[in-house]
Amino acid sequence: MDTLHETFEDIYPELLSSLKEKLKEKTFRTKYEDWLESQGLQLTDETNKLIAEQSTYLQLNKLLFYQVVRTIYPDRLKPLVIPEEDDVQDALVKFYEDVKKIDYAPVYESDVISEIPLTRRTKERHVHS
Repeated sequence: MDTLHETFEDIYPELLSSLKEKLKEKTFRTKYEDWLESQGLQLTDETNKLIAEQSTYLQLNKLLFYQVVRTIYPDRLKPLVIPEEDDVQDALVKFYEDVKKIDYAPVYESDVISEIPLTRRTKERHVHS
């Protein structure tokens, strides 16, 4: 549990920073605001903190779930190893495509929150967790 908490504390500020950067893109901001409205939320700093927090937990859940499924189907899922030069988000999407083929698609569905890019620091944490 300590490792999970430590990982959360490491990734959360990165996702919050990434969300703030992504909000500078008009197209994303519009989709994000529409999505917030559909959730009964408004665009505020507190909402962004909440979304970053929930996104961090979601990322951790996806990683843990992948590892659990991998223990069940070791011949169907590759180890989560991301080369230094690869984009962490793109690499994870590829890994998650494999797990979705086993019938776990709902866990890995994309939405507007999935568009928040993972930063280089987040990648370091994913690879070493």
